[in-house]
Amino acid sequence: MTTEPTLLDFNRVLQDLAGHLFSLVDAKLGAAAAWTQAVLDVRSPEEGGTQIAKFRIHLPDGSATSARIPAVVNGLIREAWLVKQSAFPEQWYGLKLKLLPSGDCETEFDYDPACFDDPNFFDI
Repeated sequence: MTTEPTLLDFNRVLQDLAGHLFSLVDAKLGAAAAWTQAVLDVRSPEEGGTQIAKFRIHLPDGSATSARIPAVVNGLIREAWLVKQSAFPEQWYGLKLKLLPSGDCETEFDYDPACFDDPNFFDI
């Protein structure tokens, strides 16, 4: 008998995502480089089935740089979307995972199904 995924399962996926993303920041900038935050932004349409994602690293001078999202991160994004179906009582369509240089992370959910249709989504 299999059990439905829980919020603990979702938290594990987020922790795995964060670990890979912190490594991605180091690989993109170098371990000693200064940055203010890095944000993974993922969205899906109301009918589901696909996601769009971007990863931006914000620098102290106010600029931002993009980093290509590796396959392992895309796999974790898909896993997060599968877990959310049963772990969350209210449907959400967007997820932002913000990483801070201190090692802390913040999570934000978007409950607006129109977030997927944002024409400026891929702008920095």
